[in-house]
Amino acid sequence: MRVIRFLPLVCAVGFGLSLPGRFQSVEADAANLVSGKNVFEGNYSDCHNADSRESKEGPGLKGVGGGTLPSGRKASADVIRSVIEGGGAGMPPFKDMLSEKEKEDVIAYVMTL
Repeated sequence: MRVIRFLPLVCAVGFGLSLPGRFQSVEADAANLVSGKNVFEGNYSDCHNADSRESKEGPGLKGVGGGTLPSGRKASADVIRSVIEGGGAGMPPFKDMLSEKEKEDVIAYVMTL
């Protein structure tokens, strides 16, 4: 019986402790997306549309969040990172032009398009 009495308290404490981490994570994710959008606009928006599939110098990226890059490759963080770092098809490599954080943020942003 005593275990049952304390179970709601244990659950409430456990739930309460997990909430701040979840909210901080959501805020960090939103901040990463804002940062990623800024990195995109500062480095890629001259060549890529974020809001359509229409091409500029490079393909439009709208729909990447659906799981496929305009090239037909799977849109995963690893694949997008390899494109950012290695370039290709007229796109210069950005391996040494962006910090790791900028790469992570722009990948997160592109995966929402």
